[in-house]
Amino acid sequence: MGAPARPLVAQAPNVDAAVRLAARSASLGAPQGLPAVRLGPLPGVSVDPAGGLLPVSPDGRLRVLVQGDGALAAVRAAGGTISATAGDVVAALIEAAAVDRVASAPGVRWVGAAQTLTTQSPVPRRASSFALGPAGLLDVSEDDTRVRTLRQRIGQRFEGVAGQGVIVGIVDSGLDLDHPDFLRPDGSTRVLYAWDQTDPLGPPPGRVGDAGFITGSECDGAVIDSGACRMDDSRGHGTHVLGIAAGDGSATGNGLPAFRYVGVAPEADLIAVKGGDAAFTSDGVVAGVSYVFERAAELGRPAVVIIALGSQAGPHDGTTTFERALDALVGPGRVAVVTAGNQGAHENESPDFPTGPIHFTGAPAEGEAVDHTLLIPPYTPTPGVANDAALLELWYEGDANLAITVTPPGQAPVRVASGDTVAVATPAGWVFVDNASTGPAATNGDKQALVLLFDGQEGEEPAEGEWGVRIETEPAPISIPLPYHGWIVGSTFQGALATPRIGAGATNSHSVTTPGNGDRMITVGAHATRHDWPVAGGTETFAFREPLGDVAFFSGPGPRRDGVVRPDVTAPGKVVVSAYRPGGTDFAALPSLVEADGAHAALLGTSMATPQVAGVVALLLQLRPDLSPEQIRNLLRGSAREDGFVVAAGGAPNDAFGFGKLDGLAAARGLGLPGGRLTAAAAPAARPLAVAEGRAGEVLPLLALALSAAPQEPVLLSELRVDVFGADPAAELVLVLDENRNGEVDAGEEELVAVPAAGAGAAAGDLGGALVVPGGRALDALVALRLGGGTPNGARIAATLPVGGLGAEGVLSAATDALDGPTSAVSSPSYRIDLLAEEEEVALSANPVRTDRLVVNYSERPRSVAIFSAAGRRVRALDPQPDPGPGRLEWDLRDDDGRPVANGAYFLFVDLPGGPVRRTVYVLRP
Repeated sequence: MGAPARPLVAQAPNVDAAVRLAARSASLGAPQGLPAVRLGPLPGVSVDPAGGLLPVSPDGRLRVLVQGDGALAAVRAAGGTISATAGDVVAALIEAAAVDRVASAPGVRWVGAAQTLTTQSPVPRRASSFALGPAGLLDVSEDDTRVRTLRQRIGQRFEGVAGQGVIVGIVDSGLDLDHPDFLRPDGSTRVLYAWDQTDPLGPPPGRVGDAGFITGSECDGAVIDSGACRMDDSRGHGTHVLGIAAGDGSATGNGLPAFRYVGVAPEADLIAVKGGDAAFTSDGVVAGVSYVFERAAELGRPAVVIIALGSQAGPHDGTTTFERALDALVGPGRVAVVTAGNQGAHENESPDFPTGPIHFTGAPAEGEAVDHTLLIPPYTPTPGVANDAALLELWYEGDANLAITVTPPGQAPVRVASGDTVAVATPAGWVFVDNASTGPAATNGDKQALVLLFDGQEGEEPAEGEWGVRIETEPAPISIPLPYHGWIVGSTFQGALATPRIGAGATNSHSVTTPGNGDRMITVGAHATRHDWPVAGGTETFAFREPLGDVAFFSGPGPRRDGVVRPDVTAPGKVVVSAYRPGGTDFAALPSLVEADGAHAALLGTSMATPQVAGVVALLLQLRPDLSPEQIRNLLRGSAREDGFVVAAGGAPNDAFGFGKLDGLAAARGLGLPGGRLTAAAAPAARPLAVAEGRAGEVLPLLALALSAAPQEPVLLSELRVDVFGADPAAELVLVLDENRNGEVDAGEEELVAVPAAGAGAAAGDLGGALVVPGGRALDALVALRLGGGTPNGARIAATLPVGGLGAEGVLSAATDALDGPTSAVSSPSYRIDLLAEEEEVALSANPVRTDRLVVNYSERPRSVAIFSAAGRRVRALDPQPDPGPGRLEWDLRDDDGRPVANGAYFLFVDLPGGPVRRTVYVLRP
């Protein structure tokens, strides 16, 4: 306790500070050295602490990413195990004693730490964070990304632009291989390969293309279909993420219809890599991404990989060995889409979410200092050593010299000059600082500092409260103020609200997670499109609510430390419903996340926004398989929507939204592909002229449409105006896809859109915008009328498609004159509605009556109609003469004085010319 500062032995100058710390911890015993500190989740991320922020593998070796032309030879000479290679970066496991030997080998530029990554779904730890909400969804996410116009569901399949021929891959927590959203209509899997890096039983993939993968267990599609593949997703995160990108939405339950939650690219094939459960390492991610691309190359297919993982470690300028490795793996037809992270603090939610900023910055002149505070909230200490810790990382210009002073609560300050490394034991916890002890990093010429607060001895946990962090400029070659940036990289404090945050000097900026700062990565933030979702028995509400359409309160803001814009775009990330892995730990403590069908669930985070962009990338690769990451980024940025929220944030580009909100349709149109045309013909539907028993809900075909699109592109039926005559006020016009082309509305055929038919006179209904005819495809559709129950007996119904009633728009070309259609009006037959059975004189709309009115239909106009009580007292006299017409009248369940009648039995008397008719009517309103 209270030991003096003790410098630690420096190692090779081209070694990341985290690798130096881990190597010293592994080679020296405490207290002379430092325990092998293992840190878990990032601030605001609800996962179980697991894995290590410091790059130590379970067998004690160090996880490193070695960069340089001589990296491969150096790792082999040191007896290391190679996980993957990417350009001049080698992911490997090496002994701590071999770090200097590898770093000093010819052609080795840098030995970087393999970072610990976590999923980016900031679900609160406590179920009490949720409250049962009112009925109905406050949802503006209906096709927010405008991808539905690119495709058409026909039966169990999607046609048009739906990801056909493209591979969507994930490196995540695994996949529920049995989930119906990832199966073809015949029940076979859409997953081409599944590689579980955590399964020691094998067999591993081995040599794939130009790369070798020697760990884990791999299954191909045949093994998956046999049920013998061991991959699972105990978390449920990977299943949810992949469902957003490419689930087909066919799963459902509890009597609800299928295809309510369809992914962006539902016809893409899939490759799943499991890299962990609660925590992941960047060397494993590099291997997983390489594996997906190598398998895709074998098949001659383009691929996009989703990395819904991140870390605040690194300089936030795209120069980590991790980001350099990923940049080397992508290229034409090989794209990676990554999260911006969930460490934003936009403070636009109500009530305030229990977290805070994790970034701080300043630029003191020579001899000046900037004071910051680190707030450690109350937490529950974990038994043992180095189990309660927080890690800060700072980066500053290579020409600057900055002293770092850490002041524990109530203790003397610990000052560490630039170039020094110090460890101090204090009554308020241990303090370790490596302040650029080996000078500027070879990767970017800047200086790196680590500040670790931890329990170096049992019972010496970091104190709760306010810690001081002072940054002071010392004499340097350049005397002008130079900026520094710092981040809370991770913590292991346990408790519902035990996330540390920056107090004084915090800024909500520069918080995009690694690898989202990579030069060739496409990086995604999140905006809010939903607060509520249906659950069994009602609606669930997320308690922390920002204005719908605004940036999600947690979305990681940019820019990069060097000023480059990040994120690129935002997509819906709060709240998104997707495939649910039953029993997944992400949902176990919060069953209210499970959607009403039991097959899908709600989550939020940039982990949910990222796969939407990846799905759009898959659509672009379907159209142009050779697109490079840079071309796709330009398409996404150039087509992004700039709405009022983007403008309010400063216009595009800005730190919150990047270049705006994802617009999949506009991005596809940005390719400039040639246009096609739609050929349309219309004819009367073939049905009898009399409709018997025309009750509410019966659907009458009116007009038949035959549509065919040229092969160049899908064509949207953008306008379909129909004039309807004789419909009752509650009737609806519907557009139905006539899949079997029999001219009938059959059970199971897709109803594309319904609009009010609006009245008994002539009315116009616009059914346009709901039907896409895939390129080279012919489809039949029916314009039909759904009766509303108010049509008078004997009424006649007809419809006309007027001249100019059809319009078509090229989906990819945006051409608005893409129609070769009928040049004259087309009318349907005139339907006579017979609501009475043969020889029936009076028919009732319902009995018992459970709504607010009773409709009485009759064969001929009566002399009088009256309602009597069971005791014989007249309750209401009804006039058979006025609207709605000669064949019917309505009783609004009120008496002659306008008062609602009580529930019970009543007698209806209808005095017809042929004699009176009496009916007993039961009123049983809820």
